[in-house]
Parts: sequence; structure tokens; C-alpha cells
Amino acid sequence: MKTLVKSIMAASLIAFSGAASAGIIDFAEIADTPPGERAIEQVAGDNVFEIAVDGIWVTVTSADDPYLDSGNAGLGVCSTGLTDDDQCDDTGDDNVTSGESVTLSFSTDMDGNNGISVSLGTIIFRNANHGITFVDGSMIDIRVDGGAWVTYILTHVFDGSILGDGRSFEFAYNNAEFYISSVEIPEPATFALFGLGLLGAGLARRRKAA
Repeated sequence: MKTLVKSIMAASLIAFSGAASAGIIDFAEIADTPPGERAIEQVAGDNVFEIAVDGIWVTVTSADDPYLDSGNAGLGVCSTGLTDDDQCDDTGDDNVTSGESVTLSFSTDMDGNNGISVSLGTIIFRNANHGITFVDGSMIDIRVDGGAWVTYILTHVFDGSILGDGRSFEFAYNNAEFYISSVEIPEPATFALFGLGLLGAGLARRRKAA
């Protein structure tokens, strides 16, 4: 077994507001920053991408390959296979489309063993062309903590607080392709007690292979 861990201190990719003590995971900015556009590497059979935001680990998973698409896009999914340099074989298959979903999970440790409940703030979505406009009637399916799917109107700026508290949030295609450009994570009350501000921002990628 071989494990690869890469950690990048990237405070510029995680923006914080002092009043709300919120962290913003900017997937679009991460994709536009070296090493740039790529698939998220595979970990022990699961596709995992982890970011530390003020002491909270955010894990991204999908049944396919979670993918960071550059050009002001963000987080999507590639289901058509990858090239040797982790690029999507089909360059048009890097958003979340029919039959695909991507999940964000939250915990207090890198391995995801200690889940923590959060309430999401503003979520920024981009359309298939990296734009901000979704046609009337565009919908998205979201479920919290593996519960029932709920259908919402898909808009560029989405109020994540209406989803309620949860340890995991799964975003699935309904009738419109999308990228998750950024997600705001208000600081949980348990972390607010520390009053230490930014504890650290990191981007970790791991690979385990036989």
C-alpha cells in the first residue's frame, strides 16, 4: 500500500468574514490555481478531496471522479475516464450531469471519522458553459445526511441555509447541468468558542493504491 499526501497552505483560496466567522471554499479559484484543472485523486477505492477550513475538514466524494474544472467553473464530475495526467477523457463531461452527484461531508479530522453538523451559507453554482444564468425551470436535487431527496430551483446564488443542518450534503442532477463554484461554511458554535480566528487552511490530496 502506498499513501500520497499533499498539503498546500492556501489562505488565498479560503476567504473569511470576521463578523460571521465564515469560510468560503472557492472550488473555481482552486481549479484556476496550479496545479490547475484535474480530477481528484482516488483514495482506497473512493474518490476523495479534502480541505481544512478553520479546523473543519470538508470531504468531497462521488460515485465517479470528482473534477475541478478551470475557467471560472468549479467542482464537477467526470464519468468518462481520465488521462494519465488526471484530465477528463471527454472535456465536455466535467460538470454534474444526468445520473451524477457530488457530496460534501464535514468532520473534525482528516479521515472523516468525527462528523460535525454545519449549516451551509451561500452556494454559488455555474451552468454548463461556466456562466451564471440558468434557464427558467432549472432544478437541482439535494439531500442531507443521506435522507430523502428534495428538489430545489437551481440558481446562480443559492441560499444553503434552507437545507438545514447536516454532516453531509449531496447535490445531484435533476434537469440542468451545473458546477459548484463555491460554498460558504459558517463557523459552528463549538469552534466559535476558541476565538482563535483562522487556525489554518489546507488542501490535501491522498492516494492509496495496492
